[in-house]
Amino acid sequence: MQQIRIAIIRLFCLAGLFSVSAFNPDSLKIASNTDTRGIQALISLAQETEKNRALADAYLQLSEIYEKQNKKKLALEYFIRYNATEDSLFKEEKRKQINDMEAKYENEKKQKEIALLKKNTQLQELEIDKQRSNMYAIGGSSLFLLLLIAGIYNRYHLRQKARHRSRQEALQKQLSDLEQKALRTQMNPHFIFNSMGSIQGLMLEEKVDAAGEYLTKFARLLKQVLENSGKKYISLSDEINSLELYLSLEQMRSEHKFQFSLAIADDLDGDKLSFPPLLIQPFVENAIWHGIKHKKGSGNISIDIQSNDPDHLICRVTDDGIGREKARSLAHSQHRSLGMKISRQRIALMGLSEQSDIRIIDLYNEHNEAAGTRVELVLPKIAATT
Repeated sequence: MQQIRIAIIRLFCLAGLFSVSAFNPDSLKIASNTDTRGIQALISLAQETEKNRALADAYLQLSEIYEKQNKKKLALEYFIRYNATEDSLFKEEKRKQINDMEAKYENEKKQKEIALLKKNTQLQELEIDKQRSNMYAIGGSSLFLLLLIAGIYNRYHLRQKARHRSRQEALQKQLSDLEQKALRTQMNPHFIFNSMGSIQGLMLEEKVDAAGEYLTKFARLLKQVLENSGKKYISLSDEINSLELYLSLEQMRSEHKFQFSLAIADDLDGDKLSFPPLLIQPFVENAIWHGIKHKKGSGNISIDIQSNDPDHLICRVTDDGIGREKARSLAHSQHRSLGMKISRQRIALMGLSEQSDIRIIDLYNEHNEAAGTRVELVLPKIAATT
């Protein structure tokens, strides 16, 4: 019965879509309403059956229909629902991948333990047989055989230790990759939450044009974040593009409280260098919300990437805000330390700790007053893979 209901509703939706495509302007509103009712029915059925993929597609289709009808608020509402459902699907897929990998690892581990136990049993039986035979040999032969057995056992023991160490290193690498993906996943909802709040605020203030511009940039940034969340490295150019989108969104959100600039040295080719995605973003966020936010008047943020030496990059994030000492006396200082902690953990999990460094420099003016903060992030140059 459920399959019949789904088929009827899909035919109903297709009938509405067919009528929309007709070249009769007078019937467009009715056809669109029919299409909306069909999709609303499909949404209800998808919610009852917990078919999130169908639900996301229906939300997107409704958003597009309302956009064509110039119903901006409804179009935005269903686009937000579409993004939220897509985010849920993405997280569900990641959880399934992790569970599958854990199950696969446990199964392989058990199989290896069984095989190793069988092999040890066979070797022990072989040793017993050899020892029983050696008891009847003459003294010199017995000594020789005992030495030979000791050598074989020592070699076997060393080989087993090497195999065990290799398995442990492989496991550690897998765990590090999983932990790194988990850290990036934790950062993605932070972008989404702030941006959704900004869009909602603009809509409540009836700034429809600004909300539309913000939504377009937010969609581009969300697309980049989702595409890069499963990658260990992206190109430096892509990282700069993401930062520029993020800064532009935060600039609109703060009503142009600050100006910003991004610069890459001429001797660096951003397309030929790899960079961990969203590694600079926490420091930029700190500069905005802990340095510039509480400053009287507008502020400035600059991001400068240069060669520190032939083998390393140095990324400088500089703001002319209120400084760390005053920021610590205000609320919300916990997030600053959390962003720093996550960045250090990611660098460590990528095995770059010994080649990297994070320095925080307090800036002062000629009167020895706080004049901002500079963060210097030193990372090894990593060539982009084609």
